[in-house]
Formats: sequence, C-alpha cells, structure tokens
Amino acid sequence: RAYGFAAASRTYFGKPLSEITTAEAAMLAGIPQAPSRVNPISNMTRAKARQSYVLSRMRTLGYLTDAEYQEALAQPIVLKSAPGTPTGSYAVHGEYVAELARQLLYNVYQDNVYSRGFNIYTTIHSKDQEAAHRAVREGI
Repeated sequence: RAYGFAAASRTYFGKPLSEITTAEAAMLAGIPQAPSRVNPISNMTRAKARQSYVLSRMRTLGYLTDAEYQEALAQPIVLKSAPGTPTGSYAVHGEYVAELARQLLYNVYQDNVYSRGFNIYTTIHSKDQEAAHRAVREGI
C-alpha cells in the first residue's frame, strides 16, 4: 500500500513521480477510487480498465491529444518487482496484512498515517500466505 502519488510512484514503478509516463500517471490516478479492486499488483486487468477510463477522460477534457491518448493506451505497464522475483511480480500476497497494519496505525496516529512516511515491518510466512491466497482464489 502507498499513500500519496509520490509514494505510489515509487511503490508501483520504482521511480520518482517526475519520471513516470502519462500511462503510469493514469494508472495511479485510477487507484484511489477503489484501491483494493484496481490495484495493479493484485488485479492488472481491472487496473488497466480503470487506466483506460482515466486516459479517456483526460482526452475528453483536453489534457491529451488523440495521438497522446493512443500512445498512452499502447504503452505497456511494467511494475517494480520485489527483489529476487520476476519483473512485475511480488514475492508474497500480503494485502490483508498491509490493510490490517494500516488500520492499527490509523487507530493511533489518525490522518498522520497518510503523510508522515511511516515504515512498517511485518513478518509474513510466504508459503503460508501463498497457500491462503491460492485457497481464496480457488474458492475454498
């Protein structure tokens, strides 16, 4: 989870906000509406659909020309990888743990959680987490 566009740029793409492309910016802009549903790490298909909508609105509102719109739609999205994993993949599905940590911190620090740059360290057993994730995906 990332809070703020600069943090999201580093989390998802591994680069500062000043270096992201229009396509990447549109993907980030689409996340806040439904962070769990359109997270590109856990659901690239929905994230791309939302990105397409954002790009369409940018074109309609005059922020993009037709050529820029088409170029952004065609650009592949490459996510930053966790160390030791293939490009665009993460070592473990820890969405539940991340959300639980966010809620616990929010109970103590309120809105400062989103602006103070906390680093949160947790222990997740990757094999157990993968088994749980697979079971949920397969519909236990």
